[in-house]
Amino acid sequence: MNGVTYKDFPIIEVAHRLGIHIDRSTLGRSEVEAYCPFCNGSKNHLFLNPVSNQFFCQKCREGGNSVTLYAKMHGISNREAVDELDREAKTYPFPDTKVRSEPVSDNLALLERRHDVYYDLLCELQLNDAHLLDLLGRGLSLTRIGQNMYRSMPVRQTEKNKIAQRLASKHDLRGVPGFYTDLVSGEWCLAGQAGILVPFCTAAGYIQGLQIRLDNKSKRKYRWLSSNPKHQHKDGTQKYPNGTAARTWVHITGDHCSSTAHITEGAVKGDVSSFLDGNSLYICVPGVSSINHLLPAIRSLPNIERVESLFDMDQIEDEKYSKALLHMIKMLKSLGIPVEQRQWNPDYNGVDEYKAYCRAARLAA
Repeated sequence: MNGVTYKDFPIIEVAHRLGIHIDRSTLGRSEVEAYCPFCNGSKNHLFLNPVSNQFFCQKCREGGNSVTLYAKMHGISNREAVDELDREAKTYPFPDTKVRSEPVSDNLALLERRHDVYYDLLCELQLNDAHLLDLLGRGLSLTRIGQNMYRSMPVRQTEKNKIAQRLASKHDLRGVPGFYTDLVSGEWCLAGQAGILVPFCTAAGYIQGLQIRLDNKSKRKYRWLSSNPKHQHKDGTQKYPNGTAARTWVHITGDHCSSTAHITEGAVKGDVSSFLDGNSLYICVPGVSSINHLLPAIRSLPNIERVESLFDMDQIEDEKYSKALLHMIKMLKSLGIPVEQRQWNPDYNGVDEYKAYCRAARLAA
């Protein structure tokens, strides 16, 4: 096991990755309560100890540590569980405070503080059944959904504000996009519409920002979790006092040691494609014209020798998108990296077709 033990895998993180329903109101306590996956209890019979990395169910008496929890749920040996957790931790790193700072931009908080806030925000939230089924329908597994830390944004503003205030007791929320203060009370609030929260991560697995895949897609399908202080109400008052605008971050997913990177639009599309294509490396831009952070993202991947551009046919044929795409390819070639332009299958329909197409995508001109 190369000296790796259960102490290297935080039990709360392992429970999240296993999809165990955690009572978020108990997070931060010495014993975190959850629904037991072994006896399917309707109450919080499972207790998780983040200090000792142990778990125990008061109903079925099942117990152990973070490794045995993973092993029992997957029906594998403890040695196999350590190997899988260790492998996943290298691809999807557990949070670490030792992260290289990025340059300060306006009032934007540094990466390490944004990551800490966003990680704790996601730990406060759950993924509702409708969103879980949506992601499963795209071909992701329960384990990968847990690894990617997708969560459901609450609908009610009162619930969002309570979460913001709990986070404010532990973190400095200034400069973190999505948070702002109430104009009257001065208390911290959380912006954002209902939908699936999608983390945009660096190569090291740190959360730079969050997008929301909106439930109400009457206008745009995705929006950044943002609290731009320039936005105003109809009466001219500031909508997000002490807020911060989001940036157009680039998301990296898959095998970061790969020598070939696939560039596509959208974090969820990249996450699904990577998973279905054997953990291939995907660099996901929020849009073909939103590439401000693309070059730093590629430079963070030292093994890159070849890039494949994968965009939808309607984008390639659209004059506006085509110009932006050519600009992006020219910029990539300036790094001295060979770039091949591909397209997604316009006839894609369903997970099975997607699986086959992901494996063959780079063969189609």
